[in-house]
Amino acid sequence: MKNDFENQHASFSVLWGLVLSIAIHLVLLFVQLQQAAPFPIPPTEAPPIEISEVPEEFRNVPRPQDFKVPKRQEPEIAESEDAGNRDLDPNATILSDKNQTAKQQMKAKKVDDFRKGTGTGPKSQDVEGPKGLTPTGDPEHTADSTNPLEVEDGVGVAEKKGVKRDWKTLSLKDLSVGGDGGLTSATDDYLQEVIEGDRTMLSTREFRYFSYYHRIKELLRQYWKPAVERKLSMHWAKGGTIRSEEMTTQLLILLNPKGEITKISRVGSSGISDVDNAAVEAFHKAAPFPNPPRGIIDSDGFVRIRWDFILKAEATPKIQFQRNPATPRPLR
Repeated sequence: MKNDFENQHASFSVLWGLVLSIAIHLVLLFVQLQQAAPFPIPPTEAPPIEISEVPEEFRNVPRPQDFKVPKRQEPEIAESEDAGNRDLDPNATILSDKNQTAKQQMKAKKVDDFRKGTGTGPKSQDVEGPKGLTPTGDPEHTADSTNPLEVEDGVGVAEKKGVKRDWKTLSLKDLSVGGDGGLTSATDDYLQEVIEGDRTMLSTREFRYFSYYHRIKELLRQYWKPAVERKLSMHWAKGGTIRSEEMTTQLLILLNPKGEITKISRVGSSGISDVDNAAVEAFHKAAPFPNPPRGIIDSDGFVRIRWDFILKAEATPKIQFQRNPATPRPLR
C-alpha cells in the first residue's frame, strides 16, 4: 500500500513542475492607505504580534486572478544586469538600483535567486527519479543530521553522488534539469510582460529605497523557500493536491520605526493553509528589518509593506522561482 501511495505521488510530481515564486512588492505611502489609516497606532508598550484576516478597508485589494491583466498600472521592483549606461528611458516602469536603458528587455529563462552567468546549469547525478527527469543535488543543500532544516518533516536529502533517494523525500531545490555545470543567469522577479532570453536585462528607474527592499527580500529567501517545501511535503503526505495553477498568499505587514513587526494581516489566501502559514512564518523568522528609511515611514510613525508569495504549478518537469507583477508606486 505504501508503494501505491508513493507511485501515486511520484506520478503527480511528473505532471506538476512546481514553481516557487517570491512575489515581492513594497506598497508604501499610498495616499489611499494614509487616508484610510487601516491600522490603529499600537500602545507604547510592546504588544504581541497579531495575525489577522484582511481588514475591511482592504477587502477591495485585487485577488491573484486580477493580476493577469495585460496592462499593469503599477511599476515593479526588480533586479537587472548592468546595461552599461545610466540613461533614463522615459517609458521605463521597472524600479531598481539605477537608471539604465536596455536595447532589448529580456529576463533569464531560469528562474531562481538573481545571478549572472553563461552556463546551462548543474551537471546530472546518478539519482533515482521519475522517467524523463534527472534530479541533481544543490551543493549548498548537503545532508547534515545536526541541521534541523535537513531532517524536519522527513525532507532531509543525502547528497552523495550515486545514492538512491526516495523521490517523495527530495527537496524542491534538488529538482533540476542536467546541464554543463556552469553558472546560469537567473531571476526570481515575476516580469510577466518581459520576454525570456539568456539573461536579465531591463530598462529601469532608480528607486531610492531599493536597498531596504532588497535587504528584506534576501532575508525572506532564506526562510520562505525551505518552509514552503516542508509544508508541501506534509500536504502531499496527507493526500493533498494542488488544484490551482497559481496560488498567492498576500500579506500586509505593519512595522514600527525600529523595523519590528507589529501586525501581519492576510490580505489574500493561497487556498492551502499550510502554504499561507509558511509565508507568515518566513516573515517572523526574517524580522526585524532595522533602520527603515525615513521616507517610507507614514505620518503615524509606522511602515506598511505589501508582500505576495506565489506558488505556481506548471505542466513541465522543471523547478522555477517567480515573482508577482503587482509592485509599489515610486516614492516622491
